[in-house]
Amino acid sequence: MEATPIRITRNTYCIGGPNITDPDDCFIYLVDLEGHLVLIDAGIGRSTDRLLMNIKQLKLNPKKIELLILTHEHADHIGGAAPLQKRLKCKIAAHEKAAKVISEGDSVGSAADIYGMSITPTPIDVTLSNIKGTVPVGNGTLHYLYTPGHTPGSIVVYYNDGDRRILFGQDLHGPFNAAWGSDIAQWRNSIKLVQDLEADILCEGHYGVYRGKSAVRQFILGLLKQYT
Repeated sequence: MEATPIRITRNTYCIGGPNITDPDDCFIYLVDLEGHLVLIDAGIGRSTDRLLMNIKQLKLNPKKIELLILTHEHADHIGGAAPLQKRLKCKIAAHEKAAKVISEGDSVGSAADIYGMSITPTPIDVTLSNIKGTVPVGNGTLHYLYTPGHTPGSIVVYYNDGDRRILFGQDLHGPFNAAWGSDIAQWRNSIKLVQDLEADILCEGHYGVYRGKSAVRQFILGLLKQYT
């Protein structure tokens, strides 16, 4: 039986994932920035109806989703982008290093071949090109940091919900594959930068939610030890 969407903080939700929507989905997060709704990743693409239903279940209006941020170019994160954009008319944001794979539907760079599927070529409306910056939505309280390593186009997204920093660190754990352009040396440097953000809550792509600075730090340190 599918689980229900989860409220993580006052304005942060998990609306999709392996035990909520599809077994191949990454965890999909939703942020409410004073009525400006933002999706973090889109899943593999088989659960559009369920995702929209989950948002309504939270008493939120899916039509108020203004932006879908793709944290990197893998199929289990971007496969749902095209159907969601078609239904919601939202803009899609990704880092410039991920944009080519996403816009061309590259089956190798997106790892879609591993899932035995194809990706609908999806143009990027908002290209993030700096090492760090503010995502253009609402009052500009959502930030990104470029974190290559797992893939060339990986980013993390973060914001402050009250006095807590919420970090969307999708696939901080890897894995790594030369066919995707993975680079473990880059990843180590990226992970150290992520650690410096000192998040209070980590929303990870496949490992779920870690609460408290200590728990987040221990998770990140554990990753670094794994690949030293």
